[in-house]
Amino acid sequence: MSPGLYAVERSGRPELVSLGCAFVVVFLMTVIAGILETIAFSASGCFLSRVVRCFSISRDAIGVTLLGLKMWALPAFIASVVVVVVGRLRGRVAWWNVVLLAPVLYFVLIVSTSKSLDFVGEPEVWVQSAILFINVQLSLLVGRLFGRLAI
Repeated sequence: MSPGLYAVERSGRPELVSLGCAFVVVFLMTVIAGILETIAFSASGCFLSRVVRCFSISRDAIGVTLLGLKMWALPAFIASVVVVVVGRLRGRVAWWNVVLLAPVLYFVLIVSTSKSLDFVGEPEVWVQSAILFINVQLSLLVGRLFGRLAI
């Protein structure tokens, strides 16, 4: 056992380290999955419509990656904070906690940035909520598989 790890355990902070690790795992996995989904959606665009230019790695990879990072960083951050808080309060995060979290998160983000409530029926909100739910569940699964998450 390294002295640094022993010092953390003696100081009474292993729970804080565990929660921080859980936050990092959920955040990074959610953002990475979101970026990959954005790239996949962009790459499939030319198959859906003849008007859309086909995806090229040399031309579009950096721009689409940055777009995916911009789209998924804030929802992943908020979802990670909520997952860690729920995990801290309740112990283990159930799948239905994340089902409730995803649409509520998008509704709060859209209401805070929009001036009207015309977005409720739009499919983008529900699709992004479903993708966020899948990403968070995937990150929790991967974290538990590697034994890094106690939540």
